[in-house]
Amino acid sequence: MVENSFGYKNQPLVPGHMMSCYTSAIGAILAYYGVDPGWWVGSQFFLAVCDDCDSLPSFQFSHYHTPLFGEGSLTGWLVERRGADTTMEALRGLMDDLHDHGPVIVSGDTYNLPWHVAHGKRHAPHWFMVDMLVDNQIRVNDPLSHRDDLGDQESYVGWYPISTVAKFLGGSGHQSGPIHTREVWASGRAESSIDTSFQRLVTLRKPSAPPVDYVVARSLLHASFEHLAGRVRRSGFEGDQWSTGAGALTVLCQRSTEHLGVIELYDISEDLWVAGRTRQLWVQTLRRAAAELGIEIATVVADYVEKHLLANWLALPQLARYNQTYLIKKRHPRQAFADVLGRLAEEEAALVSEFYGAFA
Repeated sequence: MVENSFGYKNQPLVPGHMMSCYTSAIGAILAYYGVDPGWWVGSQFFLAVCDDCDSLPSFQFSHYHTPLFGEGSLTGWLVERRGADTTMEALRGLMDDLHDHGPVIVSGDTYNLPWHVAHGKRHAPHWFMVDMLVDNQIRVNDPLSHRDDLGDQESYVGWYPISTVAKFLGGSGHQSGPIHTREVWASGRAESSIDTSFQRLVTLRKPSAPPVDYVVARSLLHASFEHLAGRVRRSGFEGDQWSTGAGALTVLCQRSTEHLGVIELYDISEDLWVAGRTRQLWVQTLRRAAAELGIEIATVVADYVEKHLLANWLALPQLARYNQTYLIKKRHPRQAFADVLGRLAEEEAALVSEFYGAFA
């Protein structure tokens, strides 16, 4: 482990360039406590989809077969979601929680966050970590990095006066139904929501994990194949509405073909973006397993995913945005969006068939 961009010595790096904002904030907390998110988050290759509407396409996504926190999580990390009704109440709660519980994950609005590429340009909910309070200054840690139509978002760490931080608190009031649903399932389990924009996640029990050796790494990687193959089905994904693994992609392909001209279909583009990043991170974890622990088959699996899956996964969000634009302009959407989902369903099924048992 090396010193990372957040000034933590001898602590794990947070691969925020392969995570969502919510997951990168989770990764920052894990790293703070010495738990390597590259292993304990990045080892999960998964997708579950709930198709809960018979007419218009309406989906719920889960990107993790094992929750990232709460009972049943890999690290035993227990958190509590807290809220506030006003900015000052939220600020006081944040300061108290920093003192009593350590680093806190906070919700904000990208429009109000000076380090964010969308500052002053676009409203969207954004989660980041606040980890220190010193001399009336609060330190913000935001490992997320990505590129979009507004430019490059870089990972960030910086100090702000408490009076300034008050302006950062409070998620975007511009939350659509899909955004709300996405946040409910962001940790891999359905979380109870709080009816306030001033939200934070507070640690009640610190995360911990054993060192990752040859045996632990193989177990972590094999777990994804168990879930993808349907050999293990976690509680919460019961019922005919939930599909997992390649079956989830088949459902998305079928529904996309049926509703290609329904603009609401493409609200799933952000979840497709998260799924693509999750697979990028999994490839990185596989290569670490080979390089650091001598698990040679991990290189073969990583090469397969890069060759057959990644390009299509990374193209899907753009294809969704293209079809949104076509529909806004009263033009016909392209079938390519549904076709790529179908190809990915076939390739992920082939991945499981080819390599199930590789890490057993």
